[in-house]
Amino acid sequence: VPPAGQAPIGLLTVLMMRAYMNVLTRRPPGGIHASQLQQVLRAPRANETVTAAIHCAGKEIRRERRYIDLQFKMTDASGQLLAQGRMDSIWAA
Repeated sequence: VPPAGQAPIGLLTVLMMRAYMNVLTRRPPGGIHASQLQQVLRAPRANETVTAAIHCAGKEIRRERRYIDLQFKMTDASGQLLAQGRMDSIWAA
């Protein structure tokens, strides 16, 4: 249970995945979520506005599979960093 006035810390992971789903709305079937790393600096406060940004930091072919490296940043309304992370996926095509 989070302290009073603080949202659950897992909310940042939910927001990261929601950003992924909103940005990459057309994904081919058969993709694999290969790995994920997240660094949380501060949990959001209850009712705090959080902005999630995502960008593709790289792509490569390994063992005949397409990999993409996505980088995430979550900030509060003043631009302070709440969390950052990356997700590697095998992109089916």
